Amino acid sequence: MRSSIKKILTALVTALPLVIGAPRLAEAQKLVAQVNGVPVTSLDIAQRQRFLRVIHRPASANDAFESLVADALKQQDMKTYGETPKPGDIQLAIQQTADDAHMSPQALAAALQRAGLKLPDLQSHWTAKAGFYIIVGSQNRMVEPTDAAINAALASEGTKNTPIVYTLQAVSFILPAPLTIAGLNATARRATAFRASFTSCDTGIARAKAMKGVIVKSPIQRSSAELSANGAALLQKIPLGHLTPPSRDPTGLTMFAVCGRAASTDKDAARNAVIAKLQAQNLKPMIAAAYARLRARAVIQRR
Repeated sequence: MRSSIKKILTALVTALPLVIGAPRLAEAQKLVAQVNGVPVTSLDIAQRQRFLRVIHRPASANDAFESLVADALKQQDMKTYGETPKPGDIQLAIQQTADDAHMSPQALAAALQRAGLKLPDLQSHWTAKAGFYIIVGSQNRMVEPTDAAINAALASEGTKNTPIVYTLQAVSFILPAPLTIAGLNATARRATAFRASFTSCDTGIARAKAMKGVIVKSPIQRSSAELSANGAALLQKIPLGHLTPPSRDPTGLTMFAVCGRAASTDKDAARNAVIAKLQAQNLKPMIAAAYARLRARAVIQRR
């Protein structure tokens, strides 16, 4: 089960362009500082300023520098403790960022794309945030929310944060072997044309099964709570009975047919989401204090 979740997470994330807007040539990288030996460049600062503007935070060059310092120090602390966040931990970090910016994760993902940011850079930021959260949480286990606080939060939120359950079916166009650029492009054109003609799971899946060089897998169900913010945002935009854009995976060029979309009836999922949100609120002062100690010990050389 864990491996299948990992596969669909990977496919959904790679379905988005990794580089929405490439940096201009004028934005040449220049080393501006080192944080405990980790380099910080002028391009890093420019990209982080765009990110801070998206999440409605102060975005001066110094604000961006301090944000990058925080990421570097938290990543080093993760190595010290041997902590590696799981996809669900990173999703929680993205949710916390969206909450602080008074946005939904889907709106945050769309705003980041418009800002022309690189997905890998953001992944590194949220991994650092998630890893440090886990470390501080393990050192402060007395911040568990009470049942009364959990029930009150559930009552106030109602169905606002109810996860969406998607029924998905993978359709993979096999790449030719040996693979050439021409073969890849031809398969991509074939997959794109099929996607354009796919308007119903009932008829489209049957057509796919009859095609040579195409593999159709059994339907699966995934909750939006299991997916990355970008994955959830992508599925939300795909009309029912249509396909996601093709993405490369070990099978070939894979698309997911969105064959069902319904609000989750799993009360445990909603309760767990509320618990995670309350824990994050309770941990905020501990996280700030722990980071202040890291920052005070850091060796920072600016150029």
